[in-house]
Amino acid sequence: MDDESHVSAVVAHDDPPDEAVVLDAAISAGAAVPTVQTRPGVGESIFAFLREVLETIIFALLVFLIVQGVSRNYKVQSISMQPTLYEGQYLVVNRLVYADNAAVSLLERTVGATSIGKRVLSSIFHPPRRGEVIVFVPVNNAKPDLIKRVIGIEGDKVEVRQGKLYINDHPIDEPYIRAAPAQSYGPVIVGKGQLFVMGDNRGNSSDSRVFGMLPLSHVVGRAWLRYWPPKDWGFIRHYDLAKQLQP
Repeated sequence: MDDESHVSAVVAHDDPPDEAVVLDAAISAGAAVPTVQTRPGVGESIFAFLREVLETIIFALLVFLIVQGVSRNYKVQSISMQPTLYEGQYLVVNRLVYADNAAVSLLERTVGATSIGKRVLSSIFHPPRRGEVIVFVPVNNAKPDLIKRVIGIEGDKVEVRQGKLYINDHPIDEPYIRAAPAQSYGPVIVGKGQLFVMGDNRGNSSDSRVFGMLPLSHVVGRAWLRYWPPKDWGFIRHYDLAKQLQP
């Protein structure tokens, strides 16, 4: 063998193997193939950040809309509900409890088909009940909205005798009122789709004794939480007057 042939053989033997061939061989042999970590570019980082911000804003907006859909804020602007509520206090009003729509009807037909489901639904959704404190649009549609306590519901006979309340001829104990003046009113019968409401400050309240029956369609919701001023924070207490009507 001459010198040129010997050099050619050595050079051919020392050439590095093709990378693709080596990779294929490693994969075939089941060897772990190292991966290369790449850092996102500046543009990709900015895009990811903006997307997170946008998602956060959309989520917060959805929460806000849901909260506004089921509740609202209300400021007490008169003395008619003393001593239960005082002028200047801020409340959260539950708008969901009196809902009467297709969604509620569907729940009543499905979940409410069982006795347990019916009890659960009635605790969440129900018409205004005697003794509950409600916010409503005035009968003459004036502003602002008013807040009173439900006294009579459809079919009830309401009467005040010398300051004492009677519902369906039953005397009603009212621990929530300020001393009532010795005045009389009625009797009146609450019509279909109506409520009879009164303020707890009986001597200083413009209520159903003045403007008549309140249409159910004017009810905004039930007073739920008193949150301002902080010293007055607490849940609004409602009284079940129906218990006093039982024989």
